[in-house]
Amino acid sequence: MDKLFKIEPFHKFSQVCDTILDNLIQQDTLQTSHDVLSEATGKQIRELLWSTHGDVLLISNNLLSMGFEEKKVNYLVGEIEKKKSELLYLILLHYKSQHGATVVAFDWALKLVFGTSDLKTLRYPILQLAFKTINNSDKHEEKLCDLNKNMLAKLISTLENIV
Repeated sequence: MDKLFKIEPFHKFSQVCDTILDNLIQQDTLQTSHDVLSEATGKQIRELLWSTHGDVLLISNNLLSMGFEEKKVNYLVGEIEKKKSELLYLILLHYKSQHGATVVAFDWALKLVFGTSDLKTLRYPILQLAFKTINNSDKHEEKLCDLNKNMLAKLISTLENIV
């Protein structure tokens, strides 16, 4: 974190802060025009956000107590406040994915199979689910799942019983 707050002039500091916050989870190394910031800076910001539950007043107080310049702290805290919901969501996904793949998005499509190479006429409805997951190495994967009527009925029944 010291490296970040030592960047001069202020406009370069603000550019680096924006880059870090935009790439807080996705990249291991962040490239800027004048500096290479290690994952340690991003990790420290993630830990600070996580430990304070995104409370910008606590973040500000922690950074000021470390002796960092107030103008820079206020800028960083302001940017965190603007993106707080998104940042906390990404951090939550990052921590959850440490224990296995976590679904970050999904989509569905309803398809009707009219035939195959063996059967010329067939009307077979299929529900296709597409899951985007993130794993503990921050690798994104897409998984497809085709469900027929019986499988879909079992899935719905299982989901209803969860609640």
